[in-house]
Amino acid sequence: MLKIRFTDQRQEPVWVVDKSFAIGSARGNNLMIEDLSVSPQHARLLLINGAYALHDLGSEAGTFVNGQRITQKALQNGDEVRLGNVALEILDPALPGNQLQWTLVASSSWLAGQEFPIHSRNQSREVKIGRSGHCDLIFPGTHLSREHALLTLSDESVKVRDLGSANGTFINDVRISEGILYSGDQMRLDVYSFRIYGPGHRPAEASGLAPAEQDAEHTASTADNVLGAENTARPKQWKTRPTSPGNRSEASPGSGPYNRAIKMLALLLGGALVILAIYLVVG
Repeated sequence: MLKIRFTDQRQEPVWVVDKSFAIGSARGNNLMIEDLSVSPQHARLLLINGAYALHDLGSEAGTFVNGQRITQKALQNGDEVRLGNVALEILDPALPGNQLQWTLVASSSWLAGQEFPIHSRNQSREVKIGRSGHCDLIFPGTHLSREHALLTLSDESVKVRDLGSANGTFINDVRISEGILYSGDQMRLDVYSFRIYGPGHRPAEASGLAPAEQDAEHTASTADNVLGAENTARPKQWKTRPTSPGNRSEASPGSGPYNRAIKMLALLLGGALVILAIYLVVG
């Protein structure tokens, strides 16, 4: 997921959640920019191998990344993009310093791409989510319970407590009664899926990496590979946990007691056939 910020603040920041994200001055683009220097179909962002690449669509005024005109270019956090006369900044919201307030960004259903700042009505650090009108964050869908979950904010993380919901609360696809969210984690309330971003970051003692952190590390190591023909290829660096298949030793074919027993049985059967053949010839 990326966040696009307009340098001149002419429009509100935009979240990129789709694998294909069209930019131009015509209606129907994911991001419509009303500027005479922007072509109707100016550029497109494509998610390839975990990283976004920007493709110019034959625009008249051109597409520029960090001052250089491009036809296609892998994007990284902090890149400056210019479409005609319109300047944009590309941000990875999971990185420290890029998101100063805790917020939920919808990543599925009809809410995809919409941002929901996390704050309570009474300025406390507890934020209740549900479909009831007295909740702090209200989602009217029938899949949510009237009071579905309670978020408790801190500087580094967000504590989540399920409020006995019928359809469950999930962190990174694991159902929880209580849990901790760090910036970049996924929270799902039945069919509603969100990424959470904020000022905190995952501490070193927390086991494993959040999906968004894995994406960020993978993006950093593969940004030059997104457009293979344009850049020098390098091997992928996969992050695996000690219990993941990538870290398990696998027996070579034919090894193990079971396979040895099969071989011994085959030898015995072969010997028996030889003895039977000699008996028939002699007899």
